Amino acid sequence: MHSPTPTIVLVHGAFTDASSWAGVISLLQAAKSVVRVPANPLRGLAQDAAYIRSVVHDIDVPVVLVGHDYGGAVITHVMSVAQRPIAQSALTSRSGPPAWASKPSWYAIASAGRLLSPTAQRFMAQRMAATEYVLDASHAVALSQPDAMVAMIREAAEQSTGRGSGDELRHLF
Repeated sequence: MHSPTPTIVLVHGAFTDASSWAGVISLLQAAKSVVRVPANPLRGLAQDAAYIRSVVHDIDVPVVLVGHDYGGAVITHVMSVAQRPIAQSALTSRSGPPAWASKPSWYAIASAGRLLSPTAQRFMAQRMAATEYVLDASHAVALSQPDAMVAMIREAAEQSTGRGSGDELRHLF
């Protein structure tokens, strides 16, 4: 018996808003996925995680959390659509135990990224034992390659609910 279809919660990063996921949202919804995209408050790691946790708490089916940039720190904190100014504490607060230490993880490596070198991204993905998606993209993968992001998100949802094979550990686009 399969678990219920998960709701996908997309959490944006620091210098953007929920609209940065627009292409990914459209593709996921076209694939009949249920998607939630709360506005990340950007008020500090603990506060932002508490808000996202409250959003997730109200969802009655399994959840796949997807974070971009600072949103990744927020969803990590959660597991142990208007732009707002970011408080310094949002960038300097400690996150606590990493979710990837106990949860299956996926990592989109932006091979054309300049914000974080591909070498550093690979190091982090391997340290996490994450399934890697190597994309010929800049840091803003969800904007430039929504199809690839959706493929990764759908695989994560399938693997997390026992619907996928789990055989692939690295994907190149």
